[in-house]
Amino acid sequence: MRSEAMMAGTLSMITNLLSVFFQLYNLFKTKSAKSFSMKFIFLMIILNFWYFLVAILQENIGFAIATFAFVMYNCIVVYFYYYGK
Repeated sequence: MRSEAMMAGTLSMITNLLSVFFQLYNLFKTKSAKSFSMKFIFLMIILNFWYFLVAILQENIGFAIATFAFVMYNCIVVYFYYYGK
């Protein structure tokens, strides 16, 4: 089961990082996040940080990286929402 969890975590990390990369590219290009719902973004920060902590406790590094990437992505969205165009 441990190797299956690590494989799932690694797959999650790869797909999440790819989606974050494309979203961040667009965000930095337009420098605007006004189309985002801040309630949703704040909830996603909390949720993904919780998943990050769970992944650390389970020693699932791939899942931890994937969820932390989403925490960072959502924090960047908040920054651009309030300080971008």
